[in-house]
Amino acid sequence: MAGPTILTGQTLTAGIRSDFWNQFQSTTDGVLERLGDMMKLDVPSNKRTEIYGARRGMPYPEQWPQGDPIPQEGTDSVQISVTNFQYGKRIAWHRNDRMDNLVGDLFGEAQLLGSHFASLPSRLFIEVLTASANLLNAIPTCPDGQALYSTTSDGASADRFGVTSGNLLTGTGVTTTAQIQADFYSGLEQFALFQDTKGQPFFEPDVNNMSILIYAAVADSKIFSESFNSHLVHSVVSATGAAVSNVILNSGVPVEFRFTPRLATGDWYMFRKDAPVKAIFTQRREPLREAVATEENSDSARDTGNEYIQFVERLGIGLLEPYATLKIDN
Repeated sequence: MAGPTILTGQTLTAGIRSDFWNQFQSTTDGVLERLGDMMKLDVPSNKRTEIYGARRGMPYPEQWPQGDPIPQEGTDSVQISVTNFQYGKRIAWHRNDRMDNLVGDLFGEAQLLGSHFASLPSRLFIEVLTASANLLNAIPTCPDGQALYSTTSDGASADRFGVTSGNLLTGTGVTTTAQIQADFYSGLEQFALFQDTKGQPFFEPDVNNMSILIYAAVADSKIFSESFNSHLVHSVVSATGAAVSNVILNSGVPVEFRFTPRLATGDWYMFRKDAPVKAIFTQRREPLREAVATEENSDSARDTGNEYIQFVERLGIGLLEPYATLKIDN
């Protein structure tokens, strides 16, 4: 059998203890639940490439003077395609090593590979968020033909969502609470200014149900905690530097955080949890499946003594109109 195998030399020593044999296991519990606030997961798929169609903003009512024909207005539509890719990995070992292994259960440890597939949506999410392809052949674009975060739309240099800077705001930094708070309020204001294709607000301004999720680097978690959770913050407005009330806490807008080591310090992202449609979604063509080769079911394993376990799944990731998210670009 070609390819890398599990190296077991350090686990065959007589008398070796297995107290810490699982030290390299990672925790994947709750990965999908936490992602669900920012993206829609596992849209069913039954073909290699799915094509989605959606209509843009529908018309709004207007006055209909008596005796006149009823006002009439049309709309247009958009189409996007999302391709499913295959992801897989195999781990191999020799039967004798499995039988002689003294630390834990070699086969059980190899099965942990399957649990690592729980991180796949999160890794795809980061690639789309940061426009850096690795698992993907290319970063998908939104229905308007632009990147997930862009100042313009439709390839004609028009302001995305009818507002200057679109959903890509230039930040002021992440070194002080004043910077974080200023950029947060700029984000709230930008959300409020977003318009649909009929020139009406995406989010009705008289509906007070805004709920924000902030996605940022774990390296910036301290300054974010100070900026959002401290009841009094240091002021640089006056020479006294006296502590002032936290304007974010006083605003009453619910804010949650997700900090990740997958992001570098600086840039951070805002998501409206109350938005009816998420900007990012995954589709699933085939769920995770497992295959095991042993002497009982494999001619190759009987001939060589080499065994393996492998996992494979197929899924894709796509973008919709991203009015539910914006980026603070530092």
